[in-house]
Amino acid sequence: MKRRGRSERGAALIVVLLALAVLFPIALGVSELVFRRQRQVARWQGANAGRLAVVGAFESVRLRVASREIGLRPGDFRSWERREVGPRGVSVRVRREEDVAIRLDGQIVPAHEAEFGERVIDSDGDSFCPWRRVEVYFVEVEAEGTAGNPSMRLLGGIGRLEDGRTLTLGYRVDRRGG
Repeated sequence: MKRRGRSERGAALIVVLLALAVLFPIALGVSELVFRRQRQVARWQGANAGRLAVVGAFESVRLRVASREIGLRPGDFRSWERREVGPRGVSVRVRREEDVAIRLDGQIVPAHEAEFGERVIDSDGDSFCPWRRVEVYFVEVEAEGTAGNPSMRLLGGIGRLEDGRTLTLGYRVDRRGG
């Protein structure tokens, strides 16, 4: 077996050190990129968890209004806490506004001003009332923030028709703090 000389071992060491010098910055760059992406994903998940918590609570309220589980008179409100949404506590407040009436032509008036006795005739000759009474509910939902993620708040409206159908009148979700 042939023994290697000192110069061959020194050259091998230099080649290895040069390879490490080239690969080390690449490895640092890749690891920094991976950690940055992990932080972005964690923030995105936290923000979406809050948004989904408040939207889910809003939909739960809509179903409870449809089933008449929330029995409020105009001007009354009801509040409760939901704790089944993981680490975020969710508070819900529902207030019933004065009923409104909507006419087929799009006119909206307070329900007491509508003429529910009015009749019109459709193209088939059938008579019906052109007014529909709508119960209006204002909903406020807030999800607590978690470490590094802000609280989320939803403000929305729900309309309940006489036949029990519900309409989402609209909502918006805002970040609070964080």
